[in-house]
Amino acid sequence: MNNLHYDGPITLVVLDGVGLRDDEYGNAVLQSHSEFIDQLFEKYPWVSLEASGEAVGILKGQMGNSEVGHNALGAGQIIKQGIAKIEDDFKTGAIWQTEAWRGAIENVKNHNSTLHFSGIFSDGGVHSSLDQLLKMLEQAKNEGIAKIRIHLILDGRDVPPQSADTYIRLLEDKIDELKKQAEFPLDYRIACGGGRMLFLADRYEADWNIVKTGWSAMVYGKADQYFTSAMQAIEENRKLSPGLQDQYFPSFVITEPGTDGQADPSRPVGLVQDGDSFIFYSFRADRAIETAKAFTEQDFHGFDR
Repeated sequence: MNNLHYDGPITLVVLDGVGLRDDEYGNAVLQSHSEFIDQLFEKYPWVSLEASGEAVGILKGQMGNSEVGHNALGAGQIIKQGIAKIEDDFKTGAIWQTEAWRGAIENVKNHNSTLHFSGIFSDGGVHSSLDQLLKMLEQAKNEGIAKIRIHLILDGRDVPPQSADTYIRLLEDKIDELKKQAEFPLDYRIACGGGRMLFLADRYEADWNIVKTGWSAMVYGKADQYFTSAMQAIEENRKLSPGLQDQYFPSFVITEPGTDGQADPSRPVGLVQDGDSFIFYSFRADRAIETAKAFTEQDFHGFDR
């Protein structure tokens, strides 16, 4: 290929989602009638590239995505990015010495307040890592944090469409484990949640109402639905709408039970309040920016807070 010579301009065209695989099952590219692309393969030299895992600077076995591919193409070399870069800080413990972590922990201790976590809730590895959230809960326990509330942004997009119950069980099992290990009472609970397409995780300021829905649940305890546990939220919605995908899950708030044993909307278990610390644990920033603005900007115009 080094001996090829072309006159005129050369264009780099990136076709997101197009790849090479011999198996026809589920392979829209191979099954399509793509005469133009086919003739490019027949007429010109070509080479295939790895687009996932360590070849593009992410973890072994991790699928790539458009952002990962664009970064790799732009850099022209293998650089650690996304989850792989953050994982190094977790392995060395450097993450616990960052200004953000130390500031959040010290603020909670100084105000005797609550530490909150939110982010894309799955092990998809595109936006976040469930394992990293669990490690942060354990570190918070080790540093003496007694009260934590978790606000779930259900995924169903980078992972199977109805997998939220699996991740909720893993989270609740970890909380139970930490409670047994702790030398002081732990009050760690899921506070609210919703699907990523409807709850908190807007990007590019496409629809501030998505952020407002999450904000209303976290700050005011207002949501479409109320339950006494996150698993109840999943189970009840699956009964009503068996095909409901996690990413479109309606907003819900977890409350204390009323005298009838049902959720009491006037008693949410974990509102975000002044003096609390809030950690958005997704390592990909695009769906966190608007939430950060809602919490930090004084001259804020996204919605009426």
